[in-house]
Amino acid sequence: EKRRGRLRMGKWFGDGMVLQSRTRDGKGAALYGLEALGSLVTVTVESYNLRSQPTSKYRIYPNENGEWRLMLKPRAPSRDIYRITIKGTRTLTAQNVQFGDVYMFSGQSNMELPLGITIGYRGLKGEIKRLMDHTPNTTHSHHANFSTTSNTPTESLLGAQGKIPWFKLFYVARGVSNKAEFDIPEASDTCPGTCNKWLTIDQIGLDKFSGVGYFSAINLAKFDAGGSMDWPIGVILSTWGSSEINSWVDTHKCPDSDNSMQSRSLAAMGNAMVAPLTQLSKRGFIWYQGESDGYKHHTT
Repeated sequence: EKRRGRLRMGKWFGDGMVLQSRTRDGKGAALYGLEALGSLVTVTVESYNLRSQPTSKYRIYPNENGEWRLMLKPRAPSRDIYRITIKGTRTLTAQNVQFGDVYMFSGQSNMELPLGITIGYRGLKGEIKRLMDHTPNTTHSHHANFSTTSNTPTESLLGAQGKIPWFKLFYVARGVSNKAEFDIPEASDTCPGTCNKWLTIDQIGLDKFSGVGYFSAINLAKFDAGGSMDWPIGVILSTWGSSEINSWVDTHKCPDSDNSMQSRSLAAMGNAMVAPLTQLSKRGFIWYQGESDGYKHHTT
């Protein structure tokens, strides 16, 4: 039960995560979790480079349901590395945290389609690997820039000026629920070693990541940054191939939806794979629904 449990954070909270530096309305990133009633929650955000970024501390008590949520101060996106420590009935720590822009992409197989099988990727694979072999390790607070003078399509694939973007990728494990959950599903055999953790491009392999997700994040980030993309980008991917739209939305809020027993049970994908992340601060969200609803006469 929420009110009696120990301090708990969602699986998105962990080493290597990217948090939204500031939202469009000028706020900082949201942190939220569960804690026992009456227990004080203390959050410490500490930069590895203490001379440039002073330590910030926050205190909050959970509400009557054992839920708490606080907003960190807005900060400029940068490559600086942080440690976030949350203390309550127990202590949870996330190392190598960065503040930049966070995007979430969801949908079915069209959003899931990996970059490695898209048109043109094979011819660029060697160049991409060469540049990825020189991608800096993000556990350090200072990094070098790597660029190429090539005018090939590699530049659009890798980002502005041919740089490897400061990407962190987070795959959401698949699961269903009949109610909106606090946390995403446990990792399963379908994604051993890759789900529910923040990983770099070289840890996952760029060819295995969503093609739509990658290009969308690249172009959104280039637009926001005026082409420089000189800060971290966190990409959350929550997909399930061949799923219908009713698998993700509350059918009671969609008057034209198929309200069959099957649709009502499948609607739980959104409860399990999207609802737990709605409170997380993001720069943007993209949904890409494919053809699984194409047979329905009322689908547009």
